Amino acid sequence: MKREVAIKIFFFLVFICTIMLWYKCSSEMGEKTNKLLDNNIYFTGTLIYMKASNNHIYGLIRVKIDSSNVKNYYKQSDDYIFPYRIENDTAEIYCYVPILSGLTYDKTKVILDSNKRNVYFYENNKEIAAATLFINGSEIDKAFIKKNTIFKK
Repeated sequence: MKREVAIKIFFFLVFICTIMLWYKCSSEMGEKTNKLLDNNIYFTGTLIYMKASNNHIYGLIRVKIDSSNVKNYYKQSDDYIFPYRIENDTAEIYCYVPILSGLTYDKTKVILDSNKRNVYFYENNKEIAAATLFINGSEIDKAFIKKNTIFKK
């Protein structure tokens, strides 16, 4: 009887240690990748296209840039999708798409602030939606972006 209790306690402790190790590793990785977003990228523009995937409404938002502090910006990795890309006067944002917010092409103003890790959507000077920027490693989402982006390189 004592042996059975000792075995149960042993496996319980192994289980707890495994969870703690997993949490520590994932937290360190999340912290490391999120630091990549501290890059002072800021732009405003007009919504011109939006498409959601079938994976929890993750998708692509295309913006005609009115004002930006950089002309081009692109971070590439085989391991993750960086949440935005800028080429000249066009940007794509890769995040959860607020499709139920009533966003209107050519009327919705978009503001991306990388240091705040947010993208905001305004109509008539009123915020109608917001989305959080994050670095995404999902294979499904990477395939969706690769298929739907206008930036093919």
